[in-house]
Amino acid sequence: MGWTMSHILIVDDSIVIRKVLCRIFDGLNFKAHQADTREHAFDICTKYAPDIIIIDWLIPSDGAVSLVRALRKLPQCAHTRFFVCSALFTSEDMRKIKEADIEDIVLKPFDRHHIWEKFASMRPAA
Repeated sequence: MGWTMSHILIVDDSIVIRKVLCRIFDGLNFKAHQADTREHAFDICTKYAPDIIIIDWLIPSDGAVSLVRALRKLPQCAHTRFFVCSALFTSEDMRKIKEADIEDIVLKPFDRHHIWEKFASMRPAA
């Protein structure tokens, strides 16, 4: 049985972070897309309807929760799974994440094996 290609969007203002995550997800046979701004994220979501979106918790502009809520309004993101990443989350951050119905967190620095364990099962079977 083969795998169909799942699309993942990495939204982070750091090119280094985006490249590291894209390299990790390429190894899981995801088609990884990158966005450095809110507007770019909307463009990619409209075009590719990603299965998973990982957003930097401290993304400039209105922040990750605001971006998640806005992206969820797109028909292309009706079934998208949302995650946030950061090096540190406070208890207040965790409350906001839960209230925004964000699925989970991804801790920086990234551990390839931990990410593989978390996301490998999210690839749809052909």
